[in-house]
Amino acid sequence: MQFWNKILGYRDFAKLNDIKKDLETKFGSSNPSEKYADASALIFFKTKTQQTWLIATNLALYCILDDTVIDIFHVKWGIKKNELINTSGQIILDLKIEPNYRENSGLINFGLNHKNWLYSKKLYPDSSKLRNDIYELIKAKLG
Repeated sequence: MQFWNKILGYRDFAKLNDIKKDLETKFGSSNPSEKYADASALIFFKTKTQQTWLIATNLALYCILDDTVIDIFHVKWGIKKNELINTSGQIILDLKIEPNYRENSGLINFGLNHKNWLYSKKLYPDSSKLRNDIYELIKAKLG
């Protein structure tokens, strides 16, 4: 991938540490108790030129879009801890996964406000594994 990116003039995908630093730069001053350096990640969509990450800190779940063609790397949305987990530690995020959207991709709805996000069936041929991995990411960092 890196070879073709250089030939075509595209940058390489961002690394997890770069994403963590970017999150801290953008949001660190508004909430100094958020631990960006300890964040965990999950890539749920990937093509040759685009990938989408879920990043979980101790206080929020973020969706990051990384597109090397149009050189976009930014936070698309964030969901705060109290919208993900209740006071008893149970996940309350209304996660809906539609595996039959297209041959190579399915759709994920992260609650009512973050709908129709593509996921790669190459990464997650089993939608229940995707659901489990998202829940585990949330529990591990926010639970």
